Amino acid sequence: MVSELVIKSRKKTIAELLVIEDDQEIQQVVSQGLSNAGYSITVTTSGEEGLRLAMRQPFDLIMLDLMLPDIDGWTVLRQLRERTQTATTPLMLVSALGKPEEKVRGFQLGADDYITKPFDWNELLARISASLRRREVEGNANPSTMLPGNRAIERAIAARLDRKQPFVVGYCDLDHFKAYNDQYGFLKGDAIIHQTARIITGAVERSGAAGDFVGHIGGDDFVFLAHPDNVAAICESIIREFDQLAPLYYDIESRQRGFIRQNDREGNPKQFPFVSISIGVVSSLNHQITHFAEFGDLAADVKKRAKAHKGSVYLIETGDQATVKVAS
Repeated sequence: MVSELVIKSRKKTIAELLVIEDDQEIQQVVSQGLSNAGYSITVTTSGEEGLRLAMRQPFDLIMLDLMLPDIDGWTVLRQLRERTQTATTPLMLVSALGKPEEKVRGFQLGADDYITKPFDWNELLARISASLRRREVEGNANPSTMLPGNRAIERAIAARLDRKQPFVVGYCDLDHFKAYNDQYGFLKGDAIIHQTARIITGAVERSGAAGDFVGHIGGDDFVFLAHPDNVAAICESIIREFDQLAPLYYDIESRQRGFIRQNDREGNPKQFPFVSISIGVVSSLNHQITHFAEFGDLAADVKKRAKAHKGSVYLIETGDQATVKVAS
């Protein structure tokens, strides 16, 4: 499950590669050669099976042929980039299509590299090594939770806008988190961040649909992308589980008291309630949006309005109005 993968270390002794290639001869050569080079290889000839395998376990790199017998490689590429589990996985296209426009299309859809058949074996090994090295150095994932970061979030929103697919952006933010950090320290604060990541990904898995997306902007800010029909159930699930677990991060005395004492940003003594979560939701059905940045601005504004309410709430923006709810 994604929620289990969030905190799993990605540092492996042997890099694990998924090869989606229907040409039996190339498949055998690549599989044997990469195994001899020290990689762990999983091979499939089917685009659908490749998607299933990529959802089942994390890979360090995916090699994808564009000409597949069931669904075309472009569709596989798009779906891999739209899913939380594979949004940041290095992805190399391998194809006999060598026209510049094909390469441009691949990079626009989120491929990290493109190599044309027939390829030079040493070049292939060098490109794989370079992609894995870039993953270690740069990383598109948030280093704290390993959820997709800002670039992957922008790409996922842009892809849905391009297809004119109905979707919502749920912007999640923790309330009174600074006071908790000041009281208990950054290590325990990080534990709440990791717990929040697991809660959100779990809720989207249970109440959302295939292809939904969860990303970590940074700090205590998260987003999810889902179908409008499922957003209320997702928000309800997030709030219920968060409010059940949040008090357990406080000491017994604070739990009995119901708050902690800390100085506010101006240095004045103040009582702070337990950490809660606010979710602002914006739907593509209510706006004529052509660029992901517009969605980000709208979602940030709705989230700010949600935070004006006490406790854990979600606010669904519906054009000129907004509905504020707590989990039932």
